[in-house]
Amino acid sequence: MKLPEYKDLASKKEFMEQIVINTPKEFDDWFKGFGDERFIYRGSCEAKYMNFTFAQRDWITKEWAKVLQIPFVEFVDRLIGKIANNNLLLDYFKSLNIRPNDILWLSFMQHYGMPTPLLDFTKDMRIGLFFATDGLKHDPSDVDMENYFSFYALQRTDTIFPVDTLFASGIENGTKLVEEFRRNNPDAQVNDSIIRNIDEMTKWIKKDGSNDGLCTMPFLFVPNPLDAKVVESITGERLYWSNPNIIAQKGCFVINTSDRLPLEEAIAKNGNNPPVISADIHKSLVDYIKKNYISDLNYDNIYPKFKKQAEIAYDEFKSNL
Repeated sequence: MKLPEYKDLASKKEFMEQIVINTPKEFDDWFKGFGDERFIYRGSCEAKYMNFTFAQRDWITKEWAKVLQIPFVEFVDRLIGKIANNNLLLDYFKSLNIRPNDILWLSFMQHYGMPTPLLDFTKDMRIGLFFATDGLKHDPSDVDMENYFSFYALQRTDTIFPVDTLFASGIENGTKLVEEFRRNNPDAQVNDSIIRNIDEMTKWIKKDGSNDGLCTMPFLFVPNPLDAKVVESITGERLYWSNPNIIAQKGCFVINTSDRLPLEEAIAKNGNNPPVISADIHKSLVDYIKKNYISDLNYDNIYPKFKKQAEIAYDEFKSNL
């Protein structure tokens, strides 16, 4: 099955606020006047593409519902299970004294090529433009929609709840409830694993039959690790989801748990969020944007490799002899 696409620019207005940019001056005026710390951004090389997650694209195009005869949330859970049993990664995180959790696995999967229910965003408008224009060439088309790429912005709100705040408050409130229960019932047994183990509290699907977990929440915001609150269980386990790519890209994620609704439609139908904003920019401006706004950004500093970083450091050492 093919993914649905926007047929023309006007069709995007159903679920998004829209800005259409055709000239360098229009771009300059928009860029200088748009955005602040409340917003996160993502780029798309084609304006016709809807904001589907990789998991949604895979689920729809490969028709996994028919093939596997399972719901979407279990499809995602099986993917997590495969990477979570990788002995090399388990030993690597063990060497760092990190207890893996489903958010960590999802972050890893997202940046290294596996389907996830995450959508990449960045805090930096320029990095969003890099993703929108990387490798993009303007081949003029008689179909107007084909002549535009898109830059999306989403205003963070309390409805797109941050996972660090969610889990920090959950641990605090859960600890109070457990302590109160133990005071009132000194001889009773209480299961406090949910506030003891980071991996238990962050499950995509809870395995205790409670039909609970991350998959039950329409949207969650996963902030950049450098901006996140420290989340620590009552036994001192820390919540981690960092990797080199997310740091280099000033990245963050939005989790969309729907199997078929792109993020903009899911948010619009939720009714409690400011809509996604789409700046649809004419592809003839790509070279102008690259030269004047993102000339210092390249594949090596957006997708860092440790070997390349070592080579750069050694070259800098030799050049200063």
